[in-house]
Amino acid sequence: MRSRRLTYRPIEAGDAGRVAALASDWDVARMTSRIPHPYSLLDADVWIASIATDEFVRGIEYDGNLIGAVGFVEDERRQAEMGYWIGKPWWGNGFRRVGNGTQWCEARKSEVETIRYTRRRPIRATWWRSTP
Repeated sequence: MRSRRLTYRPIEAGDAGRVAALASDWDVARMTSRIPHPYSLLDADVWIASIATDEFVRGIEYDGNLIGAVGFVEDERRQAEMGYWIGKPWWGNGFRRVGNGTQWCEARKSEVETIRYTRRRPIRATWWRSTP
């Protein structure tokens, strides 16, 4: 799957080092709900191995380099929690705010203000999961 500038692909065990290097940055971890801080290579290995079959997770690549991850997991109400993170060197290159909220942040161990995004059309989970 590709966008105009980015490629999205499954996360693989070999990505653990790159994931750990990018996600261990406090400024990245503090902006997510699930990345703890500090974040180690072992954390990345465990996370990649734990990605469930009902979870959609893709690595985000720019010019062939992994720069972050995006994913969603659907709950029993058929609503999805969607999230992403981008390595700090690539911040400020096209993401737009549409609203605010709060969310638990594992790195901060507290509720934090969040930036919300919405989509008018439902994402078809079968389409996302069928992409290589």
